[in-house]
Amino acid sequence: MALSYMLIGSFFISIFAVVLVYRVTDEITSEVRENSEKMVYQSYTTANIVLSNAYRQFYNVFNKDEWISEALYGSDLDRTEIGKIGMRLGELIETNPLVHSIYVYNYQDRIVISNLSTVRTIEQFYDEEMTEIIKNGAIADKQGYFIPRSVNFEILGRSYNSNIISLIFSDTGPDSFSHGVLAVNFNQRLFQQLLTQGGFDSSSNIMIVNAQGTVISHPDREWINRNVSGERYIRNVIDAKAKKGNQMGFVNGSKAMITYVKSDSLGWIFIVVSDYQQLIGRAELLKRFILTITAVFALLALIAGGVFTNRFYKPVRRLLLKAGTASAEALGDKALSEYERIYRSFDTMESRIARLQSDLKQHMPESKKAYLVSLINGERKPSIVDPDKPGKLGLRIREGKLVVCVIRLDQYSRLVEQFGTNDLSLLKYAITNIAEEVASSRFSPEIVEDAEDNVSMIFNIADQSQVKMGEAISMAVEIQGHIRKFLNLSVTIGIGVVAERFDQIRHAWNSASQAANYRFIYGKGKVLVYSQINHIGFKAYDYPIQLENKIMDCLKSGDLRKLGDSFDEFAAYIREMNIDEIRLSLTQLMVMTLRTSIEMVDDPEEEWMMELQDAHSRFRWHDTMEEIREWYIGLCGRIMNIRDTKAANKSSALIECMAAFIHERYSDPNLSIAELADEIGLSTNYARKIFKDRFGLSISNYINDIRFKKARELLIETDLPASKIGEMIGMTNPSYFYVAFKKHAGKTPDHFRRDYGMKQLAE
Repeated sequence: MALSYMLIGSFFISIFAVVLVYRVTDEITSEVRENSEKMVYQSYTTANIVLSNAYRQFYNVFNKDEWISEALYGSDLDRTEIGKIGMRLGELIETNPLVHSIYVYNYQDRIVISNLSTVRTIEQFYDEEMTEIIKNGAIADKQGYFIPRSVNFEILGRSYNSNIISLIFSDTGPDSFSHGVLAVNFNQRLFQQLLTQGGFDSSSNIMIVNAQGTVISHPDREWINRNVSGERYIRNVIDAKAKKGNQMGFVNGSKAMITYVKSDSLGWIFIVVSDYQQLIGRAELLKRFILTITAVFALLALIAGGVFTNRFYKPVRRLLLKAGTASAEALGDKALSEYERIYRSFDTMESRIARLQSDLKQHMPESKKAYLVSLINGERKPSIVDPDKPGKLGLRIREGKLVVCVIRLDQYSRLVEQFGTNDLSLLKYAITNIAEEVASSRFSPEIVEDAEDNVSMIFNIADQSQVKMGEAISMAVEIQGHIRKFLNLSVTIGIGVVAERFDQIRHAWNSASQAANYRFIYGKGKVLVYSQINHIGFKAYDYPIQLENKIMDCLKSGDLRKLGDSFDEFAAYIREMNIDEIRLSLTQLMVMTLRTSIEMVDDPEEEWMMELQDAHSRFRWHDTMEEIREWYIGLCGRIMNIRDTKAANKSSALIECMAAFIHERYSDPNLSIAELADEIGLSTNYARKIFKDRFGLSISNYINDIRFKKARELLIETDLPASKIGEMIGMTNPSYFYVAFKKHAGKTPDHFRRDYGMKQLAE
């Protein structure tokens, strides 16, 4: 008893110590995580603000700056003009300390003007990589607006060897060739220093990578432009669906905390890598101290228990045997012997074991599901697959000729909105039962819900013959029909390649999932077989830039019908590629649409911009190319309407200005349409057009109406001669005034005045 008390006391002390240790560790870890999140958000916010401001600043410079426009499009520039342009470039660099250099490409004179040197021809320009990017139209191939590069050249005896981030503004004509390009290069080292100001110490590093894993910014310049997607922790961050979060991983063999934020606007991922051991060193020290104290107390308790046991247990045991103490489990008046007590104890243990086995049987379905999911996810490697495990779990599948089917719900996102997560879980349970009912008549399947929008089925076939595969396809069609009939749901079923072993199930599942993804091309509600799709073959990836330009031209011109026809041509071209390249082509089209739309409608708060920036989720929202077409055409129509509405509002304001100017200057005999158009900054023909569209009159007729209205007022209210009135309304030639007034009013001015006086007298 004494020993048990001591052991219980030691146990509770140990539990308390462990709880205390992990509580403290969790608190410190949480604090470290919060600090890492603050650092990555600080860097993300800083970069977003700096680069957004820089983009807006140089976008305005590209479009509105007088000297930069002269540098871009002027021809036969003399030395004085080039000098002033160079001074302007210097002023722009002084406004932003991050700017490393600025290039202005003038394709009229075939020259490049830079702040680093005097003017040079394009062919002799020292930054050959930039010239090649512009020449080959590679701007559209880059991810986002900002392009990381390394430069290494020598100018006037001075070497330039540094990492930069280039921002390129290009004016591309109908021939798809740049007429003028403004390239702004930012110093990557200063940009990195700006990101790490405040909150960073030797235990943490901030880096930026793009979606392909190429390093944009890093404290070590040797990392710049290096592709690190092969690093496990980088790959985990890139593949993560969440826009932000943190993970634990190993960096260079050391445990590290990785905190990240994904920027949709820049297309970059901001990652803070923190040395975990260095960060929680204080917690580890405290943990060792508490555990040491606990171990000392536990040891003292054991020593005390041993002493008291030796002194008290033996006498108590002798007394128990001698007295034959009655037990609560006595049979009648008969006291139980020690043997009976042991027997009853074992009997109790057996009943407990039976209950445990019963509980274990109830737990078997979950264990089976976990094992199947691990096979599908490829977590069961050949070296660790337990050959007896399937039998222990009661699996009906065995190694050899395994087929995987993926039953994927069509329009899953809309189903979630319609039914909710709980009701959708019931529907997936019903799908599982239907698949079990149909498949069990032909095979011995195992069915598991392994993802939010699909159910997977694994079964054995006797051989890989066309007959057996045809039977599997027939079964899938029947399952599909029952789901449509009883649940009123549409599903797409993908059938993968045949696997020979359990460790190949992951590959078979991938091929089945890939086949189901081809509903994007072949339509929803079909049975798609990977071997048949893969047998067709796909053409090499070749992005149709000409068709993209055709779509953008239709968008700019506002011709929605031709835009739909051009999109159909685009879709027909990319349909012959594999599914990943199709999605890549659509993504590139969305990026170009976003850029073109920004030029058409400069309003970043519009909903259409958010839809284009979030195109990846839209691809998941829509299952087929036809649905993507309908969404895209509708979105382009909205953008055109916004552009037309804003243009109409702007034209209305200009027309009102023209009318006000006419009312103010109608008495000027020299008032002309050319002067009026020049006053509001429009061409004469365009001014005539919008004015007539608004008032239904030409500008000349409108001016005459105002003049003759004023002439009638003066003829009625004054005794001034008609010739004088003609001068007052801007008609200095009396004869012309008489003829024009008679044509307008049907009477001469004198006749009009006399008739009005007689009418007044009669009244």
